[in-house]
Amino acid sequence: MNAIYRRERFSVLKNLIELMSPEELVWQEQGLMALNAAAGVGNIQVAKLLVEKAPFLPDIKNPDDSLPIHVAASFGYREMTSYLMKVTKDDEEAKPFEDKSRVRLFVLVTAAKFFDNL
Repeated sequence: MNAIYRRERFSVLKNLIELMSPEELVWQEQGLMALNAAAGVGNIQVAKLLVEKAPFLPDIKNPDDSLPIHVAASFGYREMTSYLMKVTKDDEEAKPFEDKSRVRLFVLVTAAKFFDNL
């Protein structure tokens, strides 16, 4: 995950992801998994590799109850937020688009001015 934050070359990250199991990609360092790191720096290429390898990653919450989509929106990454909107499942466990999670996402995308052209 540190390699994502350091913005290592894509080929290096791709090789690391290929070597890891889907379960290893869930491992959380300081409460954040690899997909959250990719979302936090807006690295869509890496996010796509991670989700391709482990499609359940967008639905895993951080200890603070945030999802990767919240992380992307909080940093104002429109393209990443849009991608995560497509791959995040609206399931019973994570409930990304219900209750507090929905409100939080709305506040984040509004603060990031995602609707500035409306």
